[in-house]
Amino acid sequence: MVRITVIIPTQDRLQDLHRCIKGIQDNDLKLLHEIIVVDDGSETTISPLVESFNLPIRVIRNERPKGAAICRNIAGMSVESNVIAFLDDDAVPTADWLSVIKRELLENRGGITGRVLRFDSGIVSAARQARYDMRYLSVSREQPVQFFSGGNSAVWTTLFKKVNGFNSLGSGGDNNFVIDIENQGFKIHFIPELIILHRNSKGLMKAVIEAYNSGKFHPKQVSLRDSVRNLAAVKQSAIGKTFWIASLNWSLNAIHLLGRIQKREIQLKNMK
Repeated sequence: MVRITVIIPTQDRLQDLHRCIKGIQDNDLKLLHEIIVVDDGSETTISPLVESFNLPIRVIRNERPKGAAICRNIAGMSVESNVIAFLDDDAVPTADWLSVIKRELLENRGGITGRVLRFDSGIVSAARQARYDMRYLSVSREQPVQFFSGGNSAVWTTLFKKVNGFNSLGSGGDNNFVIDIENQGFKIHFIPELIILHRNSKGLMKAVIEAYNSGKFHPKQVSLRDSVRNLAAVKQSAIGKTFWIASLNWSLNAIHLLGRIQKREIQLKNMK
């Protein structure tokens, strides 16, 4: 019998967290073992919010912020159910989210990841959604993929513990997790019906930082020579329905590439 524990890292985003838990509440709760909310050093107490729900919610608190990956690891190692599912606190799962996990996380699949759709507006939100949509165009249903959305995914608990969770703590850590799962003989599969609604925009600066960090912690390194060649290809990432959205995506992808170059240079420097 499939029983699912949902892990949600959070920090000082009470409104987001309320929306997220409310979304879980609208699912088939027979599948839910518990929700683990990891309070990553919030200045505002989350206890009243959590206690307002009649749900099996356990709170783990970090006195100091440690980041989403460490939060997921701390919670994941304590899970007792056979399936772990991950949500970001600014995500809202659709009403069939848990049911899709039960149906699609087959024994021969290491994990599943799904689609992100936005519920907010603005240029940054639209630009990020265009990037998500472009990624989805390149994959088909049930296809093994090289990405793993830490904000919309599920994995077998035994497998998560066997690889010791997320071994890279930056924005690219989700994708490094795929490699660890593959080394155990399993794949992460794309399930388009696994959908969350996401508050894409947390501001331009946040988008820039995330783009750089996703490059810095990317599992595939880029040499300086290859990066120069790739600069020409970056212009193909200028996707979006308007000039401003396309321009922002071009800029974010260039920043992502810069992060990958920096990572390579730092590693070479340390080897000398």
